[in-house]
Amino acid sequence: NNNNNKKESIYVYNVDWTEENGFSPENELSHLKYIENFCNDLKSILILSVLEAEENIPKPHPLVDEILHHTNSSWFKSKDFQGRSNQLKNIYAYCSSLTETEFHHNFNSPLVIVGESGCGKTSLMAKSYLNLNCKKIIRFIGTSPHSCHIRDLLFSICWQLSSILQTSKSEIIDDKNTCMIVKPPLHEYQSLISKFKGLLKTAAGSKKTFALLIDSIDQLSDTDRGRSEMIWIPKHLPQNSRIVLSCVTNGNKGIECVKELEQNNFLSNSMNVIYLKPLSKDEQTEVIKSLLKKEKSCALTGNYTNTLQPSQLNTLINSCEKCPNPLFLTLAISEVTQWKSYNPIQYSLPDTISDLITSFFNRLEIRHGHALVTKCFQAIAASKDGLTSTEIEDIVSLDDDVLNDVFQYWEPPIRRLPPMLWLRILDDMGGWMVERSSRGRNVLSWHHRQFSEQAENRYLYGPEPDLVSSCLLLLSSSTSSTTSSTSSSSTTTSSTTTTIPTNTSLSSTSTTEKNIRAWKKIHQDLAEYFSGVWSTKPKSYFDKNGVKKQALRMVPNQSLRFEPAIAKSETTVTTVTTTTPTT
Repeated sequence: NNNNNKKESIYVYNVDWTEENGFSPENELSHLKYIENFCNDLKSILILSVLEAEENIPKPHPLVDEILHHTNSSWFKSKDFQGRSNQLKNIYAYCSSLTETEFHHNFNSPLVIVGESGCGKTSLMAKSYLNLNCKKIIRFIGTSPHSCHIRDLLFSICWQLSSILQTSKSEIIDDKNTCMIVKPPLHEYQSLISKFKGLLKTAAGSKKTFALLIDSIDQLSDTDRGRSEMIWIPKHLPQNSRIVLSCVTNGNKGIECVKELEQNNFLSNSMNVIYLKPLSKDEQTEVIKSLLKKEKSCALTGNYTNTLQPSQLNTLINSCEKCPNPLFLTLAISEVTQWKSYNPIQYSLPDTISDLITSFFNRLEIRHGHALVTKCFQAIAASKDGLTSTEIEDIVSLDDDVLNDVFQYWEPPIRRLPPMLWLRILDDMGGWMVERSSRGRNVLSWHHRQFSEQAENRYLYGPEPDLVSSCLLLLSSSTSSTTSSTSSSSTTTSSTTTTIPTNTSLSSTSTTEKNIRAWKKIHQDLAEYFSGVWSTKPKSYFDKNGVKKQALRMVPNQSLRFEPAIAKSETTVTTVTTTTPTT
């Protein structure tokens, strides 16, 4: 009995009032129906209003966010840039096609910047991009969802370059959708490369120079062999088109990239190669001054020497002279800002970048709890490409040792990790952890290679050099097929055969055994989570009083994706291939 006026969204209901009970849904069926109709109508109105409002909201293209991310990153990564004036002039002369200079570039070949990890290549690239006054594009590999894989990278560059040149994007992207849809012939990798090189030639037809700057090509995923076979880089650039690349010279990926660049003769002309050397003493002083002034406590004084005691400042300067690396300086500044000028204790700084990163992890554990930080970083280190924030919260919520440590004084009605705890850790990590694209998702992983290696050694494998071999020995000596104790429908089968050196044996020390147990536990936790074991049933735990209880962890059910050869039926046993860890 309702009359719906759609024009004014007025709903009229006729309800009988009883003399005995008045309005009583418990006793009168018509009153209960009225409540149900009212709730359903209200729900319909709200849903319709939300959908109408959503249609009116402008939907920017996802690649617009990608472009803005890298453009804004240029400012962020270069705001504390100091020194390297000669290198800046070199890049500017190359991108601006200046011939009457001391550098004598070959404008038909890319300009390559190489140096050890942490030497300041990224900040140099960012500063150079901001200094250029030509048409330009920059990408910081691995810092955004569409800059990790070569297809996504070329796709976004082609889209942006088409916008700059005001050419049609119909072959590049479907503008009617909010996600990238490759149209023929760009479905093939070779066609995408041809389109990229063709747009470079189109850009060369203009009077102004076009510059493409790509930082950290060693961070590219090797999908489509984008890192190990650099066929996408033109060996002969069109007129007025410039490409600037940067790459590290150490680490497995860096060495691989350098070899590939040498094979393609990108390093044969010394005039087109910039080797970044350690910072000079004057440059170190300028960097220290700039970074200290950036801190809030330093900004109040206006003089960086007033923020530290003379002995503390001397300690900082002496340490930076021993390791004149921009990454070391950045981490050292982060360390000294924790010192108290009134504290009589004699402070000292570690001598290496690895020790400074260790100190950084120590501070996180002191502030947020050893158990919580360890579990979060263990999960990221044990994953292949990284995890989302939600996945990290879910995995930690399945670890009762961490939850008991978090809920020491109060046990919430829902046994899950409070989201704010992980977000606080993420905020304290600053730019050292970034979002990357992995299999169509945005995941969190370490931005710098040295952070990733330190996190693996500290939280996954432990400090013992033979722990990886020990873990593999323990894995190979276990049964080849293990049935999960918490799932009766899924069987996990180890299909990895690992050869262990004959002189390798499990250490009898408690530290090594503890690390091996932690190594096994985190992989078991990941396997159970991504198998959906705890999505529908409660998990047992012991509270702080030793009482055994059960609680749902509110983790999602996981969709299983089978290979065609494996997925023969719904009852097929799931085979999990174990990835051999690498040192």
